[in-house]
Amino acid sequence: MTAQPAKPQGGSRRHSQKTQDEVARSLERELQFLTEERQERALRLGLDFAAKTPKTDH
Repeated sequence: MTAQPAKPQGGSRRHSQKTQDEVARSLERELQFLTEERQERALRLGLDFAAKTPKTDH
């Protein structure tokens, strides 16, 4: 019995891209959550967090 070589097909590529997009959105939400959490912690400690981090737009 011979194994078939793995060939990405159109549907697989679409599914893969959709999965990558979902992972990217999830990571962005997690990063935003961690950023907000860090800012809140800095405020509680009396640090001026906003002055130390440059604002970047992507």
